[in-house]
Amino acid sequence: MESTSQPHPPGPKTPPLLGSALDLIRDAVAFSTRMARDFGPISRTNVGPRNIWFLSDSELIEAVLVGKHRVMHKDEVTRRLEEMVGQGLMTSEG
Repeated sequence: MESTSQPHPPGPKTPPLLGSALDLIRDAVAFSTRMARDFGPISRTNVGPRNIWFLSDSELIEAVLVGKHRVMHKDEVTRRLEEMVGQGLMTSEG
């Protein structure tokens, strides 16, 4: 029987529990830039138990934000951020 699951995209080796949290807190832009440079247009890391995917190619970003907006949903934690940071690119859906 063949597996239908896809492998995770590449990403950095991270320490247990925190994952990349400290790197993201220190400088999220520099971390995102390193992710694109070191791992390509689709990469992932983790913050605690959550996987975080990074897209750094404009066509891929458009495909997700425009073409797949009906099936791509923010997780509950990100949606709750709207109460603190307001509605914007990070918190809006659709």
